[in-house]
Amino acid sequence: MNAWRAIERARARGTTDLGLVAIAALVTLVLAAYSGTTGGNTLRERTFDQLTALAGVTTIDEPVVVDIDRRSLSEVGAWPWPRADLATLVGAIADAGGKALAIDILLDEPDDRSPAGLARRLTEFGVPLDVDPATLADGDTSLAKAMARIPTVLGVGLAPQEGTPVRSPPIIVRGTFVADGLWRSEGIAGPIAALRDGAAGFGALALPGSLDGTIRNVPLLVVAGRQALPGLAVELQRNAQGAPPILIDPDADVMQVGERRVPLGTGGLMRLIPVSRADRAARHVSAADVIAGNAAEIARLAGRAVILGSSAPELGGLRTGADGSLVPSIDLQADGYAQMSAGAFPIRADDALTWERVAVAVASVLALLAARFLAPLTGAIVIGALALAWIAGASVATVSMVLVDPILPAASATITFALGSLLVAAQARRQARRVQAAFEQHLSPAVVRRIAASPDTIRLKGEAREVTALFTDIEGFSAMTSAAEPEALIGLLDAYYDVITSVAVAHEGMVAKLIGDSMNVLFNVPVDLPNHPQWALDCALALAEASARFEATPEARLLGLGRTRIGLDTGRAIVGDVGGARKLDYTAHGAAVNAASRFEQANKFLGTQIVIGPGTAERLALDLKPLGRFIVRGFPEPLALHTVWPEETGEDEKAEVRRAVAALSATPLVIDKLTPQAYRALLAGEEPRIAS
Repeated sequence: MNAWRAIERARARGTTDLGLVAIAALVTLVLAAYSGTTGGNTLRERTFDQLTALAGVTTIDEPVVVDIDRRSLSEVGAWPWPRADLATLVGAIADAGGKALAIDILLDEPDDRSPAGLARRLTEFGVPLDVDPATLADGDTSLAKAMARIPTVLGVGLAPQEGTPVRSPPIIVRGTFVADGLWRSEGIAGPIAALRDGAAGFGALALPGSLDGTIRNVPLLVVAGRQALPGLAVELQRNAQGAPPILIDPDADVMQVGERRVPLGTGGLMRLIPVSRADRAARHVSAADVIAGNAAEIARLAGRAVILGSSAPELGGLRTGADGSLVPSIDLQADGYAQMSAGAFPIRADDALTWERVAVAVASVLALLAARFLAPLTGAIVIGALALAWIAGASVATVSMVLVDPILPAASATITFALGSLLVAAQARRQARRVQAAFEQHLSPAVVRRIAASPDTIRLKGEAREVTALFTDIEGFSAMTSAAEPEALIGLLDAYYDVITSVAVAHEGMVAKLIGDSMNVLFNVPVDLPNHPQWALDCALALAEASARFEATPEARLLGLGRTRIGLDTGRAIVGDVGGARKLDYTAHGAAVNAASRFEQANKFLGTQIVIGPGTAERLALDLKPLGRFIVRGFPEPLALHTVWPEETGEDEKAEVRRAVAALSATPLVIDKLTPQAYRALLAGEEPRIAS
């Protein structure tokens, strides 16, 4: 009998091992296959977008983008402009001392709005004229003359049929260069002959889209018909450096453009590093200002490379950028130029995907072994550490411009371990424990009983709902910790948290987080709480009273416990469990949550104890004390903040405070630049206003 039982146990272990091997093999095959799909590629590319954006290496002072924006179209005229207006603009750029100019507009049609152009059109239709069109003012001729005053790169389009060839730059190849991998087209659509002869160079305007339609690359070198052409940004770089030959070293896989040594990359494309809207806007100059002779704006062009194009949708130059927004093609070309100037080139090895698939397989095997031989908690720690190590290493490599997928190998280890270590029979018990652990120490007993009785009343995996968020912290806590004994400090904090969490739970709040000296309480989660802004305000008042009593205790006075500061706001938020299989945190994400945290910090600048945000104030049918309108870090618009009136405040005093705050709010104040003394003085009209 014992021998039979031993055989049964061995058979069970064998079945488990086979199941683990099957799980690891399935996860490896699925993730390896997914990595080559459109979805896998898009996920990987978007991850690279986020990580390379952290590098922060792109310069913004050059090139300067002269933008034919909507204001320019309104002031100068609708598009297309007469070439005479373009000539005026190019001439102004030349007069300003720009060192080189690239025009991100395809000028492939003759001007038909100048006198000469109109005359030519009439002649084509057989209308007899008493004047020779060649003797009339010609916008194309004017533009060509303006181009002759500054090295000008004209844009060339890629076309499915052969067009008139343009002059290629001198290209010197060291050894043998096989151009089969370059982006190519059957022909080109180039500028008209009247402009072609006066151009200093020609660059490809086309920008290749990724599988998801996002523009992540600019071309360095393309093959159009039978000739090789640089991208617009490359040719502008070359002309800005005196138009030296382009040197190609196939062995090193680099292209030398003057002083710039640029990796050729896959297909002769350079990956763009995402640039913020603010950085892009900083290098823009409106074409209207250049034409109007705005001295301050024109001065920015001196000694710099310039790209002329348009951000106006009417010109059709908008492309999908890495952040999902529409970005003008001039900005993408400018990003490429700036990257070359900064020497920042994200590189992905040709065989990177193969090695990442190997890493997926290795991660699955390690997770299998952890699930088979380690205790669940130990295995989770080991696999979690390995996954985090891969994510961290790959992220650091990507930020350092070597693109490595941080997601799929880590996902392989995590998924394999989770599937291999969890039993179906334990799934329901684990869910029950998770609900209990998530809420029993954060909610009132009545709410916990309600959740236990009706689990469907909450959605742990995430939902959008209106919440009121409340944050607290202790004034002067950092200074107190440096002077206090560890045991005394921890004991005091335990007692303090016992007081304030009891107050929060008594007011139907959910204690979401306790971090250091801070508490985060959420109202109207995880179940509905009618009139939750009022509950939150009542909680804030009770917290102020309870913490004041606690501050008066001998233990608190001995350590110098400071006042409790409170901030709250109301708005929509995403709430739910965040975390991995072993560690979950029910929390909220949204502007109102961030705002409540900022408002708690605002107390130290305003000298208040409770700051109430606009979202909460507008939902309360109460007479609140206005504090003014402030610019708060992280929020684009000024915010009106309030607090509660002291009980002894009379109506006359309230009216005086309202008048003073109204006068102060005419221009919002930057809250981080205030001190309580400066704020009180401003209310009293005793100091000049602080710059907003």
